[in-house]
Amino acid sequence: MRKLRNLAVCITALGLMAIQATAVAYEINPLEDKYKYDGANAKLHWIADAVHEELTLRARACAIATPDSAPEALRCPAAEAAPPGNPHGHKYDSLVRGVWWNDDPNQLLFAFREAKWLAWMKDGNAIAKTGHNLRRVKAKITKDYYMNYRSHYGDLQFLHAMASANDVDPKTTQQNILTWAEFAYSVAIGKIDPELNLGQVESSGFEQFFGHRPGWSVSYLFGPRYVLKDRDHIPNMALGSLLHVVQDSYSEAHAKRVFLESSKCKSGRVLRFNSYVNQAVNRHKATDIHRAWLAQRYGDAQGPVEVSAAIFKLVQSRAQWPAVRDYLEHHVFCLDDDAELSSDGGFGETNLLTKEP
Repeated sequence: MRKLRNLAVCITALGLMAIQATAVAYEINPLEDKYKYDGANAKLHWIADAVHEELTLRARACAIATPDSAPEALRCPAAEAAPPGNPHGHKYDSLVRGVWWNDDPNQLLFAFREAKWLAWMKDGNAIAKTGHNLRRVKAKITKDYYMNYRSHYGDLQFLHAMASANDVDPKTTQQNILTWAEFAYSVAIGKIDPELNLGQVESSGFEQFFGHRPGWSVSYLFGPRYVLKDRDHIPNMALGSLLHVVQDSYSEAHAKRVFLESSKCKSGRVLRFNSYVNQAVNRHKATDIHRAWLAQRYGDAQGPVEVSAAIFKLVQSRAQWPAVRDYLEHHVFCLDDDAELSSDGGFGETNLLTKEP
């Protein structure tokens, strides 16, 4: 039994080290502060940067401490250290678990399933780039694939503020993001009950992504394997998922932003949504680590912490969706006439020596 336990720990460590090289978003680390650490678990702490976790903790603290204001006017004071999370670990923080969900909607990064997560990622990458899976069988990622495939290489890439392929109109990706945002926000404020079936969700455009799963409940969508007993668990997970989309949009490999005022966008704008399909994994990953986030400069515009805090406050106040949509559409994901079709953003396999200015 001890040998089997040690083997499981080794497999987990190796799997997570490989996961570090395949992350598609600002990185998460479900092992960082997942439990109170001691012994062997503590040795795995360094495997991936817990960027989303830190952004979320900072945003929540800012939202609680900042007076009410128009969402686009919210500013967070600089803080040297991130505030502490749940004293029992991130595993027991529904908001953080929601932030994890976009990277792991099938909840494989628990209970020694990291190797399966990695296998799916490698398989999805092979299908996206070659049209064949790891078994060398011709394949295409459709809505019938697991959500992990769809969110990284298929039609659900908007969960990372990315386009589903190259040459996609930016308004299409913006609308997909807003469709998900309306659904997630409605769950977060209690307008959509966690036990409602997806076939009964009335959010505009939602059926194009989950209409083939009418019998799934909202609760099952966010927790196909694990849920906490807290009655606010699913609403908080939905909020976390929305924050993940927002935070990813500030990563250079996900979207190209301009933090200057334009005729249609007073708070800066998205110039292009990138697609992960043709990006080189390691080049993408380099923009998603803690160091890359710290190097970002936003001028007078809001950054990911402040936008996340503003959304947190909107949820707290139970603001109506039209006001939230206006903030997201005209401030956070604003597009002007110079918005471009999606591409690999200069992070492709063929762009290893050159990159866009």
